Amino acid sequence: MKPRFTPFLCTLLLVNCCGLTAIAAEPATQASPTQMARPSGNLPRRPYFLTGTEVVWRAFPRKPALGSSTDQLDLLTTLSIQASRTEEQKSEAVHDKDYSIKLVTDVIDPDFETKYPMTFEVLKRADLDAYFINSMLKKANGRPRPFVQHPALVQPLFTAGDY
Repeated sequence: MKPRFTPFLCTLLLVNCCGLTAIAAEPATQASPTQMARPSGNLPRRPYFLTGTEVVWRAFPRKPALGSSTDQLDLLTTLSIQASRTEEQKSEAVHDKDYSIKLVTDVIDPDFETKYPMTFEVLKRADLDAYFINSMLKKANGRPRPFVQHPALVQPLFTAGDY
């Protein structure tokens, strides 16, 4: 499973467990608060199902100190994954670089959006919540991407926003 989908799935789980599957009215939109890759279209002013003040986010671990053992382990993990990528994995990553919730739903059914419009709308909104929470955590931590921290060692397949 791609790491990018983990917050999405957590959001979806929270939505399901809390019974928040009713679709709210579309809030007003504004420009992205950060320069990260984000879901397409305009962003709402706030998340749909979460507040960003839940205990789990306040308890989220801080970034490791640069050069610490945890930071070094992260770098080794990144380099290991980078070295072991297959050509197929590289192609898939490049194909998926322009993120959309349809990357998930099209795997379930290419016609998911038209067959299940209400479910698709809930998933789109849960996806936006995942974006908000990711943005919030990244801004709070201020940790650069591995290829920014270690440009001589980590070679990205393509450049993208800091999502």
